[in-house]
Amino acid sequence: MNKYNIGVWFWELPHLPKDWIKLSTNYSEIWAPTNFIYEVLKKDLPKNVILKKINFPVLDPIKLDKNDSKKHFNINEDEFLCLFIFDYSSDFYRKNPFAVIETFKRAFSNNEKCKLIVKSQNGSKKQIQDIKDFIVGDNRVIFINEPFTKDRINILLNSSDVYISLHRSEGLGLTIMESILLEKPTLCTNYSGNLDFCLPEWCELVDYKLIQIDHKSIYKHYTTLEKQQWAEPSIDDAVVKLKKIYENQQEYVEKAKIGRKFILEKYDENVFNEQIKNLK
Repeated sequence: MNKYNIGVWFWELPHLPKDWIKLSTNYSEIWAPTNFIYEVLKKDLPKNVILKKINFPVLDPIKLDKNDSKKHFNINEDEFLCLFIFDYSSDFYRKNPFAVIETFKRAFSNNEKCKLIVKSQNGSKKQIQDIKDFIVGDNRVIFINEPFTKDRINILLNSSDVYISLHRSEGLGLTIMESILLEKPTLCTNYSGNLDFCLPEWCELVDYKLIQIDHKSIYKHYTTLEKQQWAEPSIDDAVVKLKKIYENQQEYVEKAKIGRKFILEKYDENVFNEQIKNLK
């Protein structure tokens, strides 16, 4: 029986693994969820592979009262809460949590009512200890390494005043997207898949330079790293822009409302369904 096979490929680097390129001919067509991924696939896949850029529909997170959500994590109503969420299995070096912590420390003095929550999961004992050592002496930074239910993640996202992602690369950037949908100000690297929905009209985009990928990265198991690059976000620029958000909070909340509308329109379920109907 003939089958029509569709591949949905997520990838975060500028070149594909050779094994993926070989496997691409097994698919009737391949869908790229972001422009960043599309350009990588277009460059590396054989020309006879059918490639499409498809926006997948988003699940709009449930909006909760921010102050009630803060209470779940012992954050006071008048404390400005920065948030970053990552999974060690998605590559610590790509997610770049130390840059978030360093930016927060440099942006705010102890006199300001500011907190940072870094939420992770799946870290080894050494990885967890490395972050604890980096934080030590600063009780404004709260590090949580444990799995959360979907509902608790939603409470955490609702509790924040700004979401920070100083990633070195993202295929999509789901937590950034969810934060914008919750009308949160966002500070993120001006690079990779998140740029499909992180526009300067509502996001503060951090400058970067391209660097060679760290050989400690888990990507060494998938591909040769010598020719692979990703972004190194500027901490100096991130500090300036985080302060800007802090000093103009309501203005950025209003901007985020524009971002929410953009995402809901661009990633509409009905549009996606029409694309499915038109498959050959």
